[in-house]
Amino acid sequence: MVNTRSIRPLALTCLLLAATVSGCAPAEDPPADPVDLSDAQELLVRSLAYHDPAGQWPTYKGTLRFEEARPNGEVRNTQVTLDVPGSGMVHRGEADGRTLVRDVRADHCSATLDGREPTEAEMEDLGLACDRLERTRNYYHFLWGLPMKLEDPGTQIDESVERTTFMDAEVEQIRVTYDPEVGGDTWYFYFEPATAKLVGYRFYHDESKNDGEYIILEDELDVAGMRIPANRRWYVNADDRFLGEDRLVGAL
Repeated sequence: MVNTRSIRPLALTCLLLAATVSGCAPAEDPPADPVDLSDAQELLVRSLAYHDPAGQWPTYKGTLRFEEARPNGEVRNTQVTLDVPGSGMVHRGEADGRTLVRDVRADHCSATLDGREPTEAEMEDLGLACDRLERTRNYYHFLWGLPMKLEDPGTQIDESVERTTFMDAEVEQIRVTYDPEVGGDTWYFYFEPATAKLVGYRFYHDESKNDGEYIILEDELDVAGMRIPANRRWYVNADDRFLGEDRLVGAL
């Protein structure tokens, strides 16, 4: 896959050679031919220009505040600090009225419950083993880093762009799969044609079974110069059953 972040217009530099020579020095080698992008890669470049015009995501370190609503009416307030270059996350939330902090870094994971180390039973009940904590970290890095995360190694983007509809609106769709060591799901991402704004996505574990979920994106919040979709509503593909809504309400 072409790393679209590295595809930028090349500046022409004029070198002043000596006091007796004026003008620009000719290049020793002819410039490289422009990289040919597929239609899907061109769409991704446009979307990145909309959502992350200054290329901030790879160096982002900051805290996001969420309201996470569930079908039973429960609303959880969480605060997630992301360290993108360090692959880190500190997740602060509640579990049965107790303060739960999950801390995941490149070489470390831990959790505290009301400021103390959880018991083995609490670790099991709350899913606090390192592999579960890493999945939580990956969830927040991936979903709240879209569409920028589509540049990650192991991402396989089909070349074509399909015009279709999503939530009764005309969109441009790209299909994404992953190298086996990265993931096994099939994803479809939907973009507003005029702006290339990401408006939703859908994933399948097994597309022939119509399993998986789709997510509707609404509104956006400025986070360190990035336009981050603010509200995500989750539904089941098979029966359109509502699973919940995650609302980004602030950033520090």
